[in-house]
Amino acid sequence: MFDAYSRMSLAVMSFDRRPKGADMARLFKTAVANFGAPRYLIFDLGGEFTSRVFLKAVAKTTTVPRTASVENLYANAQIESFWKTLKGMAYFKIVPPLTFGDFEQRAAIALHYYIHFRPHSGLDGRTPIEVFRNAPVVTTPVAPPRGLLGGRVDPSPLDITFVDGERKEIPTLTRNSD
Repeated sequence: MFDAYSRMSLAVMSFDRRPKGADMARLFKTAVANFGAPRYLIFDLGGEFTSRVFLKAVAKTTTVPRTASVENLYANAQIESFWKTLKGMAYFKIVPPLTFGDFEQRAAIALHYYIHFRPHSGLDGRTPIEVFRNAPVVTTPVAPPRGLLGGRVDPSPLDITFVDGERKEIPTLTRNSD
């Protein structure tokens, strides 16, 4: 489950098989229990989303279900972009996971980084958690620690460097050269 406004994942489940409608219903119910029913729920026409058990779970809430048609490429573009980014951050294509447990561990690390530390240009340089919590805008990324607004922060022994040189992908910490 993915909040389109903040680009924040609300509930995540991983499967070593294609999920069933009951699995997606459980995921939906988990998200609703923790965050309330969404106004809209956009999903594709996969069998897990068109199943009676999933649609019944959605119908029990005030959520309006909407399906993304094959002709409308933009209906689920944000979630597709999210998955592409997450897969890239976890290096799934470069170093395929050895086991399902390895997949889950790497996906969890990438998801944690995506939510808490990866600034998004579409979110005015904020991270999904900052937008979700309605936190004030902080110029990101900055050398750790960010500190409190207006507070004194000693120089960090670490700097953030980026692999791509454009300050967008794969930040790494390096010792401060000062």
